[in-house]
Amino acid sequence: MSCVSDFRTPIPNGVYREPSRIEAVTVNGPKLELLIRAPKGALQGKMAIREYDYEMTDNDRIHIVGSSGDAVFVEAVIAYEWYWDGKRIIRKRVYYEGDVMHAVKKYGETVIFTTEAAR
Repeated sequence: MSCVSDFRTPIPNGVYREPSRIEAVTVNGPKLELLIRAPKGALQGKMAIREYDYEMTDNDRIHIVGSSGDAVFVEAVIAYEWYWDGKRIIRKRVYYEGDVMHAVKKYGETVIFTTEAAR
């Protein structure tokens, strides 16, 4: 008996856009192409585009797989928590206040990405 795990994406393929229609998440199977504005670092305010693998967690969180050597991943992607609610991709700005030992997680703006058909 063999154990084979087929990747089945819980997010339907398509292009999801936020209300201004500038930023987008394109889903294609196990890949996400992110066209997003970086909120911090050397890329702050600039648009960045990059493709990443992703996985879903038990709490509907989208875990985007990247590298600490990738400036877009560090300055844009992980500045947010990403979720799938069954219809929309939800992005929450996250940051930490305090020192390393006593950092407190804070949330900023929440942005909702929808497909053309969902508008």
